[in-house]
Amino acid sequence: MAIGAGHALAVGFDGTVIPDDIAALAEQSGLGGVILFARNCPSLEIVLALTTAARRLGPDVLVMVDHEGGRVHRLPPPFTRFPSAATVGRSGDPRLAAAVASAMARELRAAGFDSGLAPVLDCRVESASAVIGDRAFGAAPDAVAACGVASVRAMLAGGLLPVAKHFPGHGRAVVDSHQELPDVDADLDDLEHSELVPFRAVLGAGCPAVLIAHVRFPALDRDLPASLSPDVIGGLLRRRLAFSGSS
Repeated sequence: MAIGAGHALAVGFDGTVIPDDIAALAEQSGLGGVILFARNCPSLEIVLALTTAARRLGPDVLVMVDHEGGRVHRLPPPFTRFPSAATVGRSGDPRLAAAVASAMARELRAAGFDSGLAPVLDCRVESASAVIGDRAFGAAPDAVAACGVASVRAMLAGGLLPVAKHFPGHGRAVVDSHQELPDVDADLDDLEHSELVPFRAVLGAGCPAVLIAHVRFPALDRDLPASLSPDVIGGLLRRRLAFSGSS
């Protein structure tokens, strides 16, 4: 069976009903996924209606929500407001990370989601990186790796698709990549001793998906951000780290 171009897309939208043009895209070209944000989710009833409608778009359509815990919380009551990754990481106990991830998996799966687009695997290398800040488990690569592996294993056990982000690391960027393109002055050796440690660990633990950072690393690719770079995605992630999953 031919795979349509739409399978490469995960789409968001405004409002509380899936638009007709998204349904048409899914029917005509396929669709990789639908992602919900707080703007779509004013009530539990609407969340359940949307995830049900998204599943009707096709058997392979992933239903996702950007829902990390802490300040990245998209869902209405009675969904749990989970602690930030930094709060979990300060405990120094990966078992807490596993417990949070397990509880999140139960809630999201019960509501019809396939993924919460977590965990964040960035190391908080630069204290001025407000866009990451408390979204990271911490600054020490080994500690971030331990919490990341615990989270990934708990999500997999709970039937939730873990997505490791933001490869190859957003923790040095002081510019918000939602607003403009950050440049990070780090070479491969810097990354190998810091940011790549958690990613290697979770890939070894079976994490099936990686979200790429919209950050430019001139030492790796002078022109393109990591999110568009064959050198970062093909060279670093797929060949050097031997990742064969979804990115």
